Amino acid sequence: MVEPIAETLEICGTKLYFDNFEIYGIPGFQTQVLYKGESTLYEVERQEFAFQVSTLDCYENSIIVDMTFYIEDTTYRYTFSLDRPPIPDLTGWSKLNVIFVSKEAL
Repeated sequence: MVEPIAETLEICGTKLYFDNFEIYGIPGFQTQVLYKGESTLYEVERQEFAFQVSTLDCYENSIIVDMTFYIEDTTYRYTFSLDRPPIPDLTGWSKLNVIFVSKEAL
């Protein structure tokens, strides 16, 4: 029997390609406008990327800080690096907070 988290990730997730293994994750990001108390004509916006993954996948693959992985679409390869340990919740999901490293054409 396939676990509900694994099934959800296989249906809705994207493959995350690490050096020695692959897992599924659901990408997400949020943007935040930064202000330094100065008047400016330009808005400075910061993007924060995160991936929802299975806590079991984190445990089985010993996912730790500074590991890198990439995802691909039909045009680009996007590389990310973990900037802190996976954050598990109580339901079997973990959040990977990452830093966007690069984007290259395939």
